[in-house]
Amino acid sequence: MSDLAARRQINRGYDDGLARAIELVVTPLIFGGIGFLVDGRLGTRPAFTIGLGIFGVVGIFAKLWLGYDREMRAHEATLGSGAGRQTVTVPGYLGATKAAVRLLRDAVRMDDAAEAPADGTVAATGDALMADRKDDGGGGA
Repeated sequence: MSDLAARRQINRGYDDGLARAIELVVTPLIFGGIGFLVDGRLGTRPAFTIGLGIFGVVGIFAKLWLGYDREMRAHEATLGSGAGRQTVTVPGYLGATKAAVRLLRDAVRMDDAAEAPADGTVAATGDALMADRKDDGGGGA
């Protein structure tokens, strides 16, 4: 990719981000304003203002979510078969949390295995180290 093409791609990203930021702010304000006008006509303040404002927030988040999902599917389609890529498919927030915990646990295990002493002794845990500090008069917790 040439330098000019890279700059164009970066600028396009800035333009998309700015447009989304403006949509995120302006859309609920427009709906809330319409609700304010309806409330003024019907004398129901603030029911329509709040209702349409919330409708605008939910609508813009749904639009952004669906647009992001569409862009990612298109991007993944351009990547091809994905050989050598690791993908994790988990349902919902709880599944994502469990997957993240599993990945962190595996990373810690690999890190601990890399730092294990060559003579086979087990490294002291934080609790054992704190107990040693207390015994030595080191002012531990």
